[in-house]
Amino acid sequence: MVSKVRMFILLLCVSVFVVLRERVAEVSLENFSPFHDTSSCACGKCLSEDDVWFTQRFNKSVEPFLSAKHSLSEAAFRWWKGIQLEKRNFIYYSATVDNLFKTFPATPDVEASSDRCRTCAVVGNSGNLNGSPTPLDTHCKFPPLMNTGRTKGYEADVGKRTTHHVMYPESAVDLDNTTHLVLVPFKIQDLEWLIKAFTTGFSGALKQQTCLGGNVIFVRFDMFSMNT
Repeated sequence: MVSKVRMFILLLCVSVFVVLRERVAEVSLENFSPFHDTSSCACGKCLSEDDVWFTQRFNKSVEPFLSAKHSLSEAAFRWWKGIQLEKRNFIYYSATVDNLFKTFPATPDVEASSDRCRTCAVVGNSGNLNGSPTPLDTHCKFPPLMNTGRTKGYEADVGKRTTHHVMYPESAVDLDNTTHLVLVPFKIQDLEWLIKAFTTGFSGALKQQTCLGGNVIFVRFDMFSMNT
């Protein structure tokens, strides 16, 4: 009788061991399967994962663009105000932001996703791309221009396509129907300029009016600067 009990326990243990081993193997295959995608993007290399220096310093909780839902906190505004010699208070700033998003639509979703790969390279005015072997826009999804950077006359190096133009009011230019504006505001007046330049016209030393071409506007979130 004792032998039968021992044999039963032995068989039970073996059965449990086999079941557990198969389950562990299934989990391992799921984790290492090419169809089990845990990456933050669909590119061969994701900056947010592969660059140690970047991941140690990048705060994912900070939004890169200003929106009706994500604006400066009062503490961040005081930091921003201090480096820009801004005299107006947080209440005035908040009212200006509210007015901004009554004039322009909300910024579209720009969150990272495991099912898409987005690459970009900024075309500025440094001349570093002069003599490039292939046009920039042939291998980048987003080839934005910055400030006075231009493509006309340099198509062989940077291509003909511009998806975004990064600028501040002092470097403002008219945009065509295929280019999105990315505004970098340094003071409240820059937000006021954005509103007036596309409506009644801005009265001052800056470009008084500009052409948007009916495209989306991105306003860089200055809390992003504070945390990078």
